Amino acid sequence: MEPVQDNSQLQEKLYKEHGLNDLQVEIYMATLNTEIGLEISEIQKMFPKLQTNLDSLNQLLNTNLIELKSKGNQQYCKAVDLEEQSILSKLNSDQKRVYNVIKDSSTEGIWIRNIKQITGLTDHQIQQSLKHLERHYIIKSIKSVKNPAQKLYILSHLTPSSEITGGTFFTDQSFDDELVNNLMYICLNFIKDHSLSPDGKLYPIDYDLYPTLSEIHTHVRENSTADKDISEDDTLQILKVMELEQMVISYDASVPVRRYNGTSAKTSTTRYKAVHIDESLAEERLTDIPCGVCPAMDSCSVDTILCSNIGDYYKDWIN
Repeated sequence: MEPVQDNSQLQEKLYKEHGLNDLQVEIYMATLNTEIGLEISEIQKMFPKLQTNLDSLNQLLNTNLIELKSKGNQQYCKAVDLEEQSILSKLNSDQKRVYNVIKDSSTEGIWIRNIKQITGLTDHQIQQSLKHLERHYIIKSIKSVKNPAQKLYILSHLTPSSEITGGTFFTDQSFDDELVNNLMYICLNFIKDHSLSPDGKLYPIDYDLYPTLSEIHTHVRENSTADKDISEDDTLQILKVMELEQMVISYDASVPVRRYNGTSAKTSTTRYKAVHIDESLAEERLTDIPCGVCPAMDSCSVDTILCSNIGDYYKDWIN
């Protein structure tokens, strides 16, 4: 069924294809754009004619154009999308109950035991309904990475949540080592390229152009060959693993800013740099402490006023 473009087209379909009268169209439209629907008493107030005659509302319910939803002790009427109504009109009562329970589970899915608890149907009724719904591609079965032996059901057009699939780093319910290693390789090379100067030496401690998460993520998206969309949060998870593996380190590169009212603050920016384990770079590690970049280092000693333990270098560095 083609998607409805606007309200005028929708109303035309309701009149011509579903044979609704003016009152029924108004009721349908009133309950369409509400999150949960409208209470029956509220609908009766909006449409006084329903006070003495509920036939128009009952017809909408019987033809699956409006569904009843419960929240606490209240019942609400909610318009059903016409494409979904076309599906429901072909189902028997058992199949509708199973369908609605699966629909309510959204992207988390639901397994048979819970369907039985909610619907009160027998095992045979549920199995027959599931077979019919699967055969007509209305629902599909999926497996959770947490419980691979447990079959879940979800509407066929939905994508299971990351809680079910395991997220980006799982493929066919298995952890994708190859993908993770590939992403780590891409991240590490990019960070290394920004952690060493062109002559292969470490940058001094005051160097402030190490890459940010956003920059690393952009590089990953541009260079990854994975057939998955790698989100910024996925990249962050990769970087956290790399920190645990002592491949990179992150640090706060906050920048002082002046507010309009004269007070100061800091914009928090996390940057990443590579951890160098190459022994040939051991001497270069001195640049990671204030003394290593002090212009008076050669003239300094513990007996002179130049000693950095009474200067400002260490104050900023320690902070």
